[in-house]
Amino acid sequence: MPKTTATKKNILLVIWSISGAGAELVVANLCRHLDPDRFNVSCCHLQARGERGEELAAQGYDIVGLPGYDPHRPDYLSFLKLRQVVRAKKIDLIHSHNVQPLIDASLCRLTLPRVKMVHTFHFGNYPHLPPRYLFMEKLLCRVPSQLVAVGHRQARQIQHTFHLPAHRVQTIYNGVVPLSGNGDAAAIARYLKPDRVVIGALSTFIKQKGIDDLLAAAARLKQTRDDFLIVLVGDGPLRAELMAQSRAMGLDGTVVFPGWIKDAAGRVLPLCDIFLQTSLWEAMSMVVLEAMCAGLPIVATDVGENKAIVTAADAGFIVPPKDVEAMTGHLGKLIDDKILRQRLGQNAKRAFDAHYGVETMARQYEQLYLKVLG
Repeated sequence: MPKTTATKKNILLVIWSISGAGAELVVANLCRHLDPDRFNVSCCHLQARGERGEELAAQGYDIVGLPGYDPHRPDYLSFLKLRQVVRAKKIDLIHSHNVQPLIDASLCRLTLPRVKMVHTFHFGNYPHLPPRYLFMEKLLCRVPSQLVAVGHRQARQIQHTFHLPAHRVQTIYNGVVPLSGNGDAAAIARYLKPDRVVIGALSTFIKQKGIDDLLAAAARLKQTRDDFLIVLVGDGPLRAELMAQSRAMGLDGTVVFPGWIKDAAGRVLPLCDIFLQTSLWEAMSMVVLEAMCAGLPIVATDVGENKAIVTAADAGFIVPPKDVEAMTGHLGKLIDDKILRQRLGQNAKRAFDAHYGVETMARQYEQLYLKVLG
């Protein structure tokens, strides 16, 4: 008998916009790393394409926007437009990310029963969502063939919030692309001094990230020493307020704000000696994984998967959110002990290489797709 060849499956990734980090970075990585011999991958953004989307389109990936997008007007027919994309591309499986894509993709599946569906949750602070979003997720999370959490703590939150059995929510960790090179000194060169240990922090400047606690820890450290520098890379609505707060606390020259830097993980983290994260909540922190890939010892709050990842690898220290005293103590210990920094950083790099690369994430999603598709 002639040998038969399995037909490639058509996958549609659906997201609000392809910009920023978190869910957007996961989607971009799936576009690039799902097996092209088994899957035809397209990505549909419901709103603006975004910088990552433009990059993907320029590299030849199939990036689709819905017609008639207007940033100033809600589109109540977006699910019908998405349905047209699904039919035109003969999609076998829709993979949605976050709330609005879940709504539109669920309505597509209900009207196109042949199409399978997977949904990934990226929010890490359930049940503290706006009520309308919580209602829509509770209503529609029964529609996908399989639900995915990006961390075990988040999975438990989702099961409890929406009263779901454990088997409905599979955990697949986020994965990131290994960093290349030794950083770009030009990105932060004007701040670096040879006699200072560099503590790196990459963040969006929003309340969730707990940057006021970072500043408080810096101020407490500065009371007894001046041999460290905190490089706080990022931007966001609280930037001006945080810079003013830093100046008022006497932290000029101790905490520096280089602003938003493109590809900051690859350009900045290799130049640092320690990584600090002070978030109040996360689901699965991409930047912690990037810091581990850079071989940095970690001081991070006990949110999302941080404790499971960092403690299992013996890659640093985990502190309760808002515990400035604990942050200060562990940072001081690492500043004082270069050998400890090196040991924890090597542990972090080994754990990243073994478990948290983008290829590991892509293979797990491929297995899930094939299982759902039967």
